[in-house]
Amino acid sequence: MKTVDLRLGDGWDDDPVGRAVEALERSSLGRADFKSRVVLLANDDTGGERETLVLYAALYGLAGRHVDVYAGGRVLELSRPDWATGDLPDAGRPPKWLPWAQAGGPPPEGIPWVPLEGNDPDQVTVIRHANRLRFVPPAGTRPAVEAFVRVAAIRRRPKGERFPHLSTGHEPVPTRKDDPFQGIDLYAVVEAARRYQEEQRRSAADAATVVAPREVSPRLRRIAEANRVDVASVLQRLGFSQGESGKWRCPWSGAHPDSTLADTVQVTDDNRARCKSCPQWELAPVALVAETRELAPDEAVSFVLDDDAAVEVGATVTARVTGVETAGYTCTVDDGGRNHAALLFRPRHGDLPEGVQPVEWSAGDRVTAMVTDALPAPDGRLKLSVTEPELVTRILGVFVDELCSGRIVIMKVARVVGTRTKVAVARTTERGSDARGAVIGRGAARLRGALRMLDRAFGREHLEIIDYARDHRTYLVNAMKPTRAGDLLIRDGHAVVAVEPHLYRGGIGQGGLNAQLAGTLTGLYVRIVPTGTDLTAALDELIAERSPGQPK
Repeated sequence: MKTVDLRLGDGWDDDPVGRAVEALERSSLGRADFKSRVVLLANDDTGGERETLVLYAALYGLAGRHVDVYAGGRVLELSRPDWATGDLPDAGRPPKWLPWAQAGGPPPEGIPWVPLEGNDPDQVTVIRHANRLRFVPPAGTRPAVEAFVRVAAIRRRPKGERFPHLSTGHEPVPTRKDDPFQGIDLYAVVEAARRYQEEQRRSAADAATVVAPREVSPRLRRIAEANRVDVASVLQRLGFSQGESGKWRCPWSGAHPDSTLADTVQVTDDNRARCKSCPQWELAPVALVAETRELAPDEAVSFVLDDDAAVEVGATVTARVTGVETAGYTCTVDDGGRNHAALLFRPRHGDLPEGVQPVEWSAGDRVTAMVTDALPAPDGRLKLSVTEPELVTRILGVFVDELCSGRIVIMKVARVVGTRTKVAVARTTERGSDARGAVIGRGAARLRGALRMLDRAFGREHLEIIDYARDHRTYLVNAMKPTRAGDLLIRDGHAVVAVEPHLYRGGIGQGGLNAQLAGTLTGLYVRIVPTGTDLTAALDELIAERSPGQPK
């Protein structure tokens, strides 16, 4: 578990927005950290609810969503979409414009007031339609956070949250809409955190290593060609109908328990199918076919181009496991209605770290693999592999246009099948999108799509994208993520990396896996040590252990 210190410090009331951003900077939290569950450990001291709400707004701005809070001895699962809804009925828009109102605290003079716990439609109207809202939290961190999220949900608009001002209830009567003396503008905290996150992203993109362009492989060019096919025609061929609204019936109908919501897919101007109600945000033709039919990249391309390309060496295929033998797994591969017999070789297990279990498939499992050769006669079966780096490249190419155009390239892949894969990426242009961010995609949608295809049978593999760097030190720090590396020493192809004691086990990874994969990417032999270790002595010891004649 990753833990960070997130505090505003003494005197934070003088500059709450600036202090909130400083707290984020000290924590080194990034958008990627929020792919995991995040819990804010609230300040339960008397009066601590105000600091907690400011930090909560900062985390919301950084994450783009609500996070959980531990307060009052239990976790408030505020990240659940159904935790607080804004569906309470109101009395309609007020006849007179409400520039300011107050929720909670003592009734003020000069502006409308409603209690925090009120559900009366007239009270909901005030919270929802007031242009600016002063929010006076109740005593105690847990009830304060609960009340805050409820108010924010009521004030939510289609474009997002409208956070209130954190008020003491004793501010002067506001004189104008943007009166600066009405408490702490929590939405200003949200916006500052968003700007900080964007600056971090741009800074990382500007500092990223730019590499020389490479020739795009013919297989990736075919993906780009297929993605230019009209996506509406692909939806028709997949058998999905178009409703009276002009939208299409969602291929993932299971995501819509209410059948009236089934026609939710629209075709965008950039030739994608988009359904905002589904985990799939927007998909180009190849990704659309691959997701709905559970096909490998080249199989999906053949469907879109309608060319029934034969299965051949270098093609990615969906293998269906039928049995087990000494060398590997017997499989069948569908080639346009014709079944090919195939042998899926077992991944090499000799170099797995202790405690990492080798992957094992069973009859009926579907595996995305690559054809590497055919066994000699009289066997004649296709040889399949799941360890080829090009397999990962091809899968990512289905979801990442920049890989197919050559604007982003994959520099190295390190994988332990069924457990963890790390991919180093770089851009080929001085100006362009952040390579890592582009591969991950908005809301990690591209990454999740690639992972579903990469690990169809188990759904347990981790896929991590890291920035390539020519500088060995920077590259190793990047490769160690999500663990934050501290001091490190590199010499003669070996490296020792110090991490905080509470992150030590995570830095090593299961059985040393994180360190091993980081070493594979960087070409170094990596050892993780806790902070405080004498790095020079540790590096000397590591090199001596691995010198000729010594056990590896």
